[in-house]
Amino acid sequence: HLARTGGGTRALEVLDGLGALRDPMLERWRQMLRVISTWVLSTARGEELFAEYEAWARDRPEREVARGRATLEGRVLYRRGRFADAARCHQRSAQLETTAGGRVVSFLNQAAAWMEAFDLDAARVAAEAARSEARTVRQTGTEAKAEQLLRSIAYRSCTEAPADPQLVEDVAETGIAYIEPLLALTEAAFAWRGGDFVLARQLSARAAKIFAERSVPVAALLCRSLWAAA
Repeated sequence: HLARTGGGTRALEVLDGLGALRDPMLERWRQMLRVISTWVLSTARGEELFAEYEAWARDRPEREVARGRATLEGRVLYRRGRFADAARCHQRSAQLETTAGGRVVSFLNQAAAWMEAFDLDAARVAAEAARSEARTVRQTGTEAKAEQLLRSIAYRSCTEAPADPQLVEDVAETGIAYIEPLLALTEAAFAWRGGDFVLARQLSARAAKIFAERSVPVAALLCRSLWAAA
């Protein structure tokens, strides 16, 4: 929890204090979380621990270690801005994944990375694969994330389409708060592009409010900028 929510220094102390764990799965997670915990610390420390993780994982033949390495490398490369390389790592992770839920996550990571690399066709294929797999295993949250990515991809592709405020309402009903403002912002942008400035202001204000409540000021400012433009 500390590693994922910003308590990087304390998380690293706890993880290092555990020492190497006998259970291979637990040790794999300990190694991965050591790297993740540095993402709120210095870049140099993160690079150092990622190198340690790679050295640990390199000679281990277990499929789960190889999959975890591909996933973590993809996340690290994404943070470095090497989006196409990140997407390829997540492709490899999906190929090594043995569970449907894990494949959904790998497809979502691929889609996000390809979108940032502006390979929008590849992004769309990955997001559609994530949506299909999520529906099969009835993962409402990941299906909602796939829908949000597909709408973002459509907007970046300059697809002529009206805003879909009902989709925002449907996603809100899932209770997964971080997806709702992202989708509301995208639908606000569709409304603005289509000349529906009232709807654009409504949706961008909704997104801004949620981002502000979640202490994401840059995203909230972007939403307010769209509101002002409309």
